Amino acid sequence: MSFHLAQNPPKAVRGTLEGRQRRRQRPTLMALEERQLLSLFTVTKTTDDGSDGTLRWAVGQANAASESSTIEFSPLFNTPQTITLTQGRTSGLELTNQSWSETIQGPMVKVRVSGNDGNVNNVLSVLTGVTASISNLEITDGYDPDFVAYGGAGLFIGFSATATVTNCDFSNNVAQNAGGSILNLGTAALTGCTISNSQSPHGGGIANGSGGKLTMTNCTISGNLAMDSVGPNAGGGGGLYNGNVADLTNCIIERNSAAEKGGGVFNVLAKTVNMTACTISGNGTASDGDGGGFYSEGTLNLQGCTISNNSANRGAGAFSVAEGEYIGGVLNLTDCTVSGNTSSASGGGLYSGGISVSLVNCTVSGNEARSGGGGGLLSSHGTATLTSSTFSGNTAGQYGGGLYNYYCTATITNCTVFKNSAGPGYYGGGLYNDGYSATLVFCTFSQNSATYGGGVYNYHTGTVNLQNNIVAGNTASNQGSDAGPDVYATVSSLGGNLIGVVDSGSDGWQSSDFTTGTRTNPLNPRLATLGNYGGPTQTMALLPGSPAIGNGVPVGKILTDQRGQGRSGRSDIGAFQSGGFILTPVAGSSPQSAVVGKEFAHPLIVTVKANNPVEPVDGGVVLFVAPAAGASATLSAATVIIANGQAGATAIANATRGAYTVTATAAGAASARFALANSEAPSLVVTDYQDVVDAFDGLTSLREAIAYANSHPGPDTITFTPADFFGKSLRTIRLLAGPLVLTDPATTTIHGPRARRLTIKGDGRSRVFDVQAGSAALSGLTIAGGRADHGGGLRNDGGTLVLSGVIIRNNSARGFGGGLFNTGRARLTNVIIGGNHARVGGGIANLGKLALARVTIGHNFSPVARGLFSRRAATLLPR
Repeated sequence: MSFHLAQNPPKAVRGTLEGRQRRRQRPTLMALEERQLLSLFTVTKTTDDGSDGTLRWAVGQANAASESSTIEFSPLFNTPQTITLTQGRTSGLELTNQSWSETIQGPMVKVRVSGNDGNVNNVLSVLTGVTASISNLEITDGYDPDFVAYGGAGLFIGFSATATVTNCDFSNNVAQNAGGSILNLGTAALTGCTISNSQSPHGGGIANGSGGKLTMTNCTISGNLAMDSVGPNAGGGGGLYNGNVADLTNCIIERNSAAEKGGGVFNVLAKTVNMTACTISGNGTASDGDGGGFYSEGTLNLQGCTISNNSANRGAGAFSVAEGEYIGGVLNLTDCTVSGNTSSASGGGLYSGGISVSLVNCTVSGNEARSGGGGGLLSSHGTATLTSSTFSGNTAGQYGGGLYNYYCTATITNCTVFKNSAGPGYYGGGLYNDGYSATLVFCTFSQNSATYGGGVYNYHTGTVNLQNNIVAGNTASNQGSDAGPDVYATVSSLGGNLIGVVDSGSDGWQSSDFTTGTRTNPLNPRLATLGNYGGPTQTMALLPGSPAIGNGVPVGKILTDQRGQGRSGRSDIGAFQSGGFILTPVAGSSPQSAVVGKEFAHPLIVTVKANNPVEPVDGGVVLFVAPAAGASATLSAATVIIANGQAGATAIANATRGAYTVTATAAGAASARFALANSEAPSLVVTDYQDVVDAFDGLTSLREAIAYANSHPGPDTITFTPADFFGKSLRTIRLLAGPLVLTDPATTTIHGPRARRLTIKGDGRSRVFDVQAGSAALSGLTIAGGRADHGGGLRNDGGTLVLSGVIIRNNSARGFGGGLFNTGRARLTNVIIGGNHARVGGGIANLGKLALARVTIGHNFSPVARGLFSRRAATLLPR
């Protein structure tokens, strides 16, 4: 028991109240709670003679301590040091204190503890009932030659012992029984450790015994060997041999090998291995061994793991089987990747036999079964539940490039099976089913290949149930009429399937299935290539225009697609639910018009965007539809493939005038509309005495003819149809839309029928003609009723004007030139000008050059120059 003084007595302070108060205080003893003090032993030497300061001495002190103890290392060990055990084969360091915990705390620069080139059985042992913590050590060169005793040449952890091992390295240890570097029979927690280049028949790196509970975090197990030997399971578990329960998180198991089974991991009958975020890579077995990455006879749960580049005879990635009477084997993979594994026989990626196998959100790709079946997965005599997973690029020497289901009940939902291949002369590029049933719902099978049944092949004793699947774009090398490039099977269809090619190799389809494709004209599902379009796995997106969009049959319990995207409304067919698209006409495409028989100035183009920006659009199709009758257009293409986010077609107006709509549609998108109009051909022959502009009435007004002349390069001549303007009736064109403006620098000639037969009348609203720096020659018409500031009937504003056989009458101007105002060049011949009003120059006001021949000017009105006002001399031409 420890004590302390409640208050230190102060020095006496005389003559003050404070001093008297302090002199009255007395010391008091108070008991503290019982305290446990650690024993600390420091290693100061690298020798192994057991003298003070050696590691062996410190271990002996800790074993004898009556309290928890810690072994530490002096500054000598701040640089790399090696302690070699030299006291004989059975002289390994043993922690034996069952009453108090023992800690070996190495320095930051790890201390190497060596078994003296294999002359020590177990370098370090934590014996039965001991609780120990070990950190920052390198344990090497242990050798346990006993074929019967336990093993663990680097570290042995006994029954009921608890060992916490942190930041330690184990290498070059050999045990002839189990656990080349580590054998755990108790409870072990390893963090940040490396186990490498060690050997044992059972767990070349580490063995977790029948009573062991093993936890590993951030550890690496590499380059170990499970060597061949005698006894059950010998040669199993190159990296890890599990005989009870093992939990691994964020660990790496790589480049280990086994003489028989489980190059990376061997899991014993009815035992459990749980792995999270681990990498199992580059492990292998001997040529006739199984399970390059894993061999499991119990339960194997993998979450977020990568199993890659392993090799074996069967089940290169993982081989999981039920042995003997035990039928409870389980293989569960969630969010895992199984890739690049190679089996010399079957099950390139995974092999399951007589167990329950489940894959959720997994990718199985690039695996190979060289001489057998099931390049991605071979499942035999059990159950297989495959959900939201992708099987791609797997190959088999025989049946089932992607999947081989042999007397197994398989349920495959929301999966993509892409570009897998069966061997030459073999069947089922995507799936080969033999025996029991395979049920496929919302799956996509595409670009798989085989001799028969490129997508799906069902052997006659099995059953394939299909609902809402895409099986299209697959190939069968056999060219027979029953080869079934997509499906070779008598199927049990529940409807909603889209099959690229249906031949005599398949039957059992429903009316709701899409089965119209043939070899010469296969049904195209419009799939994007395999890619990352959201979700944990790669998928094949539905492109705009896919016939799979919105055509699935109802399936009540499956509410999402492979990515987890909700299947709202009517489901799409296949593993992918499209988010839909938006079609938008580009600027200039709508509205627009074209003359009948002519091409529209701008092609009809829509931009195509996906509502979900990760979904592609290029490669999809847009359908352009013009009216079948009446005003319409001939389109350059009805079905247009989307490129760079756009699709378009040129349009040529047909011979019928009028307005109409061309519609652009794509499955998964609302329609886009183009407002088009076919107009009459422009003409220089006036057929209508109304002042209208109507491109669709089949008539040409004078205003329309002038507009055409202004736009048409070169000289033009406007005439009038005899039937409309040369009959008995006199015609008047009353201007309703302002003056008739002539702007063409080339001469526009207007030949009227005669001045007394045709009057162009302003009706007091505007002047009649306005020549704006152009060139015009008018004849055979009357200009009347015009009103303007200057030039009530006609203004020549810097242009060239020739008038012949024209009457200009009853026009008015508030300023200059009631009949004509000229600032350019004007020549008048046989012209009558009368009854016009202006402030200056009632008939004519000339500020330019004017020539007159046989011109009559009379009865005009103006305060200044009733008939003619000219600032320059006007030229009178001879008659």
